[in-house]
Amino acid sequence: MSQPNPEEDAIQAMLRMFEALKGQMTQSLAQTGIALSPLHLHILSHCKAHPGGNQQALVQASTRDKGQIARITKELEAQALLRRSPDPQDGRSQILEVTPVGLEACAVFEAQHTALVQRMFASVAPEQLAVFTAVARRATAQALSK
Repeated sequence: MSQPNPEEDAIQAMLRMFEALKGQMTQSLAQTGIALSPLHLHILSHCKAHPGGNQQALVQASTRDKGQIARITKELEAQALLRRSPDPQDGRSQILEVTPVGLEACAVFEAQHTALVQRMFASVAPEQLAVFTAVARRATAQALSK
């Protein structure tokens, strides 16, 4: 019989939580007619929250690589949710701007996301949530330190 492993249990619980969040968000968005992944909408929401940004800023703000960010922004642009314009200060980069249609998609996504997160943590005491958040941040920092 194997020994209990609290660290592995914690990782597995977090992975199940993220998969549940992703699955529920995908299902919820599909019901509203939005055919984008939660990741696409997180990227779009980030662009909305940080106007004047470019793909490099998205790479730095996310855990995604340059290629994945380029693909996602290209897909968002193809669906007229995001538009690019030349950066007047740097002729090589493009400023990303959320379109009016993209803003509508963001509003739906953000409302769905908020409702789901509230449902997920409805029975968790604020003190427990604070401890969970602190532990998650500390573990993330440790994982990213060298």
